[in-house]
Amino acid sequence: MTHRLAHILLLSLVFLLPSKFQSFQFPIPFTTPIPSKTKDANVVVIVPGFLTSSTSYLPLAQSLAKRNIPAVIVPLSIWHWIPCMMNGCVSPILKRLDHTVQHVCTTLANKGGIDEMVIPEYEYSVLDCVQDLINRKSRNIKDEMEECSSSSPMDGTANVLFGMAPPSMKNNNNNTNQVRICLVGHSAGGWISRVYLSNRPYYGKAYKGTNYVHSLITLGTPHLEAPANPAFRDVQWCNRESLPIRGIAVAGVGSWSHLSGLWTKHSYAFCGAQQDEEENNLIDGDGMTPVYSTLAMKGKHVQRVTLNDVTHYPWKKRWYGDDDVVDSWAGYLMKRR
Repeated sequence: MTHRLAHILLLSLVFLLPSKFQSFQFPIPFTTPIPSKTKDANVVVIVPGFLTSSTSYLPLAQSLAKRNIPAVIVPLSIWHWIPCMMNGCVSPILKRLDHTVQHVCTTLANKGGIDEMVIPEYEYSVLDCVQDLINRKSRNIKDEMEECSSSSPMDGTANVLFGMAPPSMKNNNNNTNQVRICLVGHSAGGWISRVYLSNRPYYGKAYKGTNYVHSLITLGTPHLEAPANPAFRDVQWCNRESLPIRGIAVAGVGSWSHLSGLWTKHSYAFCGAQQDEEENNLIDGDGMTPVYSTLAMKGKHVQRVTLNDVTHYPWKKRWYGDDDVVDSWAGYLMKRR
């Protein structure tokens, strides 16, 4: 009951984020075309965090565009998260992510590059939302075991520096001509991206995103499950396998639990921090996610980046999407062997 009340409190307070985070309009034009023969393109799809909308990430998309890294955002409104809040299933978000990635890859393959791109809205009415609430049933232990045992392992891994993937992992969809892009997931958007990349079925559908994605960058994402917290059930689902492509786990630090107020203390506890750790002042992070959880993404080609005095959202300190912070992790997009 305590975890459920904390969950509700955290969700409610998200709506009180500063207006700075919601002050831009969608879409954003690109000024840099993509080379016509590219296969793994430095094009980014931004996956919003829990209970945030597409417009919240336009400052980040603009910062990337200034660095000649075209970026689009998965089209989301806050109310699209309602089914996820009620039953813990993120399938509605995964469908929008797949819709966006397919559109970007198809456009790159057909046109050889982009000067600007507008992602078509994913059709989703209030009635669709109600239907999701009615039809979606929580996954039980038996279903989870069947999903795990029936999945096939990944064959090969992508080049550690954005090179071409082995043939077994290349895109077999002729419509996208094997063009792959990068995902940047903020907060919950990071582990939702990991679900998308998996070959295992999630609520009956395997998205197999490695066909379309060459790298994943996560910003402030909790990658460790919190066994006592049902909200982290899907993080536990993700951790059954290592990241099959190149990954960058980016963590902000400088918000210590004993110095940053009750919000930070309860947020770290929500992410699984133990009470004795809190009492001994051992928890650092970005004000929402403990650093040890943010850096816990598993994978043969996962790199970890720690940023000082960076917070989860644009509070009093800098956050991951601020223009002067983006260079700290966006440079990884330009590295190639």
